[in-house]
Amino acid sequence: MRVARPHDIFAMKDYLPCVKDIRATHKHEDLELTHEPVHPDSLGSWALANIHGHEVMLGDAPDPRYFNACREDEVLAPVEIGDARVQAAARA
Repeated sequence: MRVARPHDIFAMKDYLPCVKDIRATHKHEDLELTHEPVHPDSLGSWALANIHGHEVMLGDAPDPRYFNACREDEVLAPVEIGDARVQAAARA
């Protein structure tokens, strides 16, 4: 499964041979997976966290319901979903 990004340069049909499904958002158990952080009013009450891939979040203070999975400035390695859940739960 792939979460679509607004800066994907190819048509969605070009990604389909590589993935089973393409979505704008995806509910994975108690996590909401998106490319961009969702608006706080749109974050489901069921969600422990919004796991997203954007480096910058606007606002006065970090919201513990958001987990930035972007690793471009850090280790350049993917974040395992279980590790993201543990880190998000520790913030809640």
